[in-house]
Amino acid sequence: MPGYASLPRATSDSRPWPRGGNLAVCTNCGAIQKFADAKWIEEADKIYSTYEIYHQSGGSEHLIFSQGGAPKTRSQKLLDYVVSHAKLPDRGKLLDIGCGNGATLRSFSEILPAWDLYGNELSTATLADLEKIAKFNRLFVGPLRDIHEQFSLISLVHTLEHVPSPHDTLLESSAILDDDGFLFVQVPDVETSPFDLLVADHFMHFSQTSLGYVAARSGLRVAAMSNGVTFKEITMLAGRGDAGDALGQGDPERGLRVVTAAVKWLEEVVSMAERAAASGPIGIFGTAIAAMALYGALKDRVTFFVDEDPNRIGRHYDGKPIFAPDKAPKNVPVFMALPFRSAEMIAQRCRRDGLTCVVPPDPETIGAAAHA
Repeated sequence: MPGYASLPRATSDSRPWPRGGNLAVCTNCGAIQKFADAKWIEEADKIYSTYEIYHQSGGSEHLIFSQGGAPKTRSQKLLDYVVSHAKLPDRGKLLDIGCGNGATLRSFSEILPAWDLYGNELSTATLADLEKIAKFNRLFVGPLRDIHEQFSLISLVHTLEHVPSPHDTLLESSAILDDDGFLFVQVPDVETSPFDLLVADHFMHFSQTSLGYVAARSGLRVAAMSNGVTFKEITMLAGRGDAGDALGQGDPERGLRVVTAAVKWLEEVVSMAERAAASGPIGIFGTAIAAMALYGALKDRVTFFVDEDPNRIGRHYDGKPIFAPDKAPKNVPVFMALPFRSAEMIAQRCRRDGLTCVVPPDPETIGAAAHA
């Protein structure tokens, strides 16, 4: 994809990352992905060697805000979805692949306290945190093929986008899933958040079409799929299928349209942010991936961040303060590091607090497909 290498990037644990990299679309199925060449592997290894999840909030999982309700963590929202769509027994075994510091396991232990909990990671770095979780049994380190137990529920929450072969990962997960068990997957949705393309260590950039396709190829039967559970993400619940199940269909033309429009829109976002910062200091709304990619492009011209998450407000990133909307400087432009419609909606709320909000361009105005 021409133009991609000139875009600023970020890591999946929300730190600025140098420009570069590559991006492509599979001409067979339409999947949007990086190349698993030596350069990508080297960068991913470097990122994971200093990985620090939720560092902006002191390790606290970020909150999901919804209309008319109290904010919940992502894990709480996801497990509410699982419980409402799957008939889970009172007792069972959960394996969380890519469990990190245990956010999903911790939430699950509160919802179904009689379940036995297991994790899988690349190292034992988070074992001390995991052992504090009620009913946590064991951390498996290394390949899934080395696990020789069966599980009632297997979760891959923001894990599948990191692996060069999601097909193999789903096959290996299915092999250790009970016959009547469920596989629970959440990944970023590239069709509602083009900013996912800027994550240097994300190998795959899924749409509902491409996720359904690889699930079907892996012998899974999709029970439920939605991009409305949490903002900018796809949530899928699947069980083991039959050998005769029809494969899902890829869509190369759609994949090419999506990624071409997304790269074009991202180029305009960066250009717009640079123009906004040309006349003086600027703030950035958000402290996650999109905000950090733009921070990497603007750097010293950014003097503060704005966030609505109480776990992040009052902290600093790279020496720059993180303000609540009503406490941020009022006469400094604040660039909304969000997809257009979300940025416009939140900007309306922030303008009531006196912020000078700069909203990214409407994709329709630059000939791109609309993004949520």
